[in-house]
Amino acid sequence: MNLHKYFTDQKVERLSYCHALLKSLTPINFWLCDSEMNLLSYDEDTCYMIYDLLHASCNVNQIIEAVASSKRPYVYHQSIGLHWIILPAFCDTKRDDLYVVLGPFQSPTTDTQLVEEEIARRIPDCKNVKDNTILSIITFVPPSEVQHLLQSTWYVLNNGPCNPDEICHLSEDAINSTQAAEQLQESLAEDEKSLNLTGLSSTQALLLKQLRDGNKSYGNLLETALLEATARFSNGASMTSAQYAAINFIVLCSRASTEGGLPPTISYSISDFYSNKIWKSASGWDLLEWARRAYEEFHHRLAEYHNNDKISRTIQTCIDYIRMNIYNNPSIQDLAHLTGYTDYYLTRKFKKETGISVNSFVNAEKVARAKVLLATTHTSISEISNMLGFCSRSYFSTIFTKETGHSPLEYRNLSEK
Repeated sequence: MNLHKYFTDQKVERLSYCHALLKSLTPINFWLCDSEMNLLSYDEDTCYMIYDLLHASCNVNQIIEAVASSKRPYVYHQSIGLHWIILPAFCDTKRDDLYVVLGPFQSPTTDTQLVEEEIARRIPDCKNVKDNTILSIITFVPPSEVQHLLQSTWYVLNNGPCNPDEICHLSEDAINSTQAAEQLQESLAEDEKSLNLTGLSSTQALLLKQLRDGNKSYGNLLETALLEATARFSNGASMTSAQYAAINFIVLCSRASTEGGLPPTISYSISDFYSNKIWKSASGWDLLEWARRAYEEFHHRLAEYHNNDKISRTIQTCIDYIRMNIYNNPSIQDLAHLTGYTDYYLTRKFKKETGISVNSFVNAEKVARAKVLLATTHTSISEISNMLGFCSRSYFSTIFTKETGHSPLEYRNLSEK
């Protein structure tokens, strides 16, 4: 890997050491590219394969643009089940358009066969998929190690630590949804009067302002906005058009909450989750309910973030990590890796500041997510239990009943009334 053309000799020495150390711990690939995603330094034997994998997503250039403009580290999640870390290099460089890419990697729980099938579908002419050599460069990385890899590389690359709040997470699905909404707005410009999907209504604009300002008196305004959306359905707006409009509004809510002080990593994860739910909505009523829940969660999380004066940044980072990775069954070991503390010390610190243990907090978050799934989807109770990492349906039922006073089935039936 020839880095001398792009970095000072001292930086090359540090990067080479970091690369060797990371490879000894986790055999992850280390790539250097420019703003056009041209590979500048790589393993000769696998460069064409990484190119195929990286461009199986059409959004990589948009990610590079985001990294360049913000100078923040990004974790990019492809819908095919692969993940990438993309970092800007701006210290001790010989040019100003250098980016380090770590990956691809997947979590140990990812279904490799499904990844293989999806890659083959996206790049059917690539012989590397057929003979499985392209799969040989995909590393298995536990979720708990991703931030460690990112921060270690950032420290060496840019001569200092990376603030966890600066780490951005973006998914391919969320970017596609946002791009589609923007394209729809342009295409519907001539129909604005009839569909009212381009631009914002005065009600929506006020909702965004109240979110940004942390104004909790939004109940009547939110109901008005939902009634306006219902009227659009009555006037003939298609389901697809309504989905795009709702996703666009959620993206704007994400920006407003970030401007109000919510860390981007939290606002992006909320936007990503609800955008995907809206895109998969089967009816207009489901869509409106997800939109309501999204707006209320932005408000709740922003208020919670500002009100947690007694909670340290370290514990808040743990709380955010648990919520963003609730489907990956986060553990105290994951949090200890994330913060650099021992399991014992972090357990005591977490309970002292929050009043409950890590396990109790994780279970409460799982139950909160289960309540949403039970009330708004037809996903079976067993599937929900498996999705949230419970060891059995009976244990899930026990925890859920303890938290809510109702069994999962009783809660679903009550929600349908």
